[in-house]
Amino acid sequence: MDIAKEVFLRKRAVRSRLKDAGFVLRNNIDGPWFVYSEKFMDGDLIATIKIKPDGSILNTVRDSESLEEYLPLNIEGYTGTYIGKVREEYKALLERVAERCFDDMEFASDQANRIAAEIERTFSAPPEHPFKGDGSAVFRNPSSDKWFALDMCVERSKLDDPFYNGDSRELIDIMNVKVDPDTVDELLKEPGICRCYHMNKKYWVTLTMDDRLSDDEVMELIKRSFLLTMNGTAARRSSALTRRPDDTRRYWIIPSNPANYDVDKAFRDSGNDTLAWHHRINVLPGDIVYIYQTEPVASIMWECEVLESFLPRPENWGTYAQSSKYRMTLKRLRSFKKGDYPRSWMNEHGVKKTVRGQRSAPDVLVRAIKTDDSASHDR
Repeated sequence: MDIAKEVFLRKRAVRSRLKDAGFVLRNNIDGPWFVYSEKFMDGDLIATIKIKPDGSILNTVRDSESLEEYLPLNIEGYTGTYIGKVREEYKALLERVAERCFDDMEFASDQANRIAAEIERTFSAPPEHPFKGDGSAVFRNPSSDKWFALDMCVERSKLDDPFYNGDSRELIDIMNVKVDPDTVDELLKEPGICRCYHMNKKYWVTLTMDDRLSDDEVMELIKRSFLLTMNGTAARRSSALTRRPDDTRRYWIIPSNPANYDVDKAFRDSGNDTLAWHHRINVLPGDIVYIYQTEPVASIMWECEVLESFLPRPENWGTYAQSSKYRMTLKRLRSFKKGDYPRSWMNEHGVKKTVRGQRSAPDVLVRAIKTDDSASHDR
């Protein structure tokens, strides 16, 4: 038992509120520490809370006169009326401090909180808490209602983690994700990936949320888990979990109304020349998409590469493109000028009708754009 860890497990100190709560700033070799002390048990014991520069918390309880540490506090073998009252008053003291200057967090570790926010942003899947009282959270695939990630906070001793040599009693956030069974043995060679705790070890692995894996590495595994838990139709369409090879990539044309959406501005505002777009077509990463602007432009204006596809449509899209269940991420490769590839040119290169919906690009059109040196290709 560790009363302080239990109280502060999903809390983060708010520095702007520490001084008003009685914390004193002290400079140490590794940076400023915030320190708070308070006597309890009629002044017989003194509790000290230290918040380090990295946000971690050290807690001690000492005898007020001898200043010796009161060891029975967190040892379960010590029982009785007095020690019971000590634990009760100490927990109440910590809870008062937490209420004054700590914020509640969804998860215990910083990485787990970052990943949860990224999962919700990317897959429109907020954490759910079906198991009352244990703090665990599941993330469901909107297309199938199946779990694709499970977060739990467990003691390290419960994990099969040959790369960790620290305190086995430490509490840690973990994330279980689904994987291809053929990849399990190779994945287990990576620090931060363990045999799955509490779930089927053939199909799932456990990721430790302690920054041994980068956020990008974690999200790549979560994306694969998401694809593996999609409904039957989507899973068949997304059978390739990585980008489509260049020699098998497909080419597509999608329309955009300039009166409704400023595509060029959206690319610029993204900061990395990407944007999200709805899709109904069987588009996969590595494919090329040409964006055609309708009247009054009536011309192909951008060439893009698909980075991601078959992601769930965001809830904030509302009624926009309701017939499209999925979204993709497009990376701008080239921008064209109005008149480079106008509607009349497209008609001569296999597009016989007005582009009203998303469709495949004719081979003759793709070849012509690839080999055309006369068009202006400004970014």
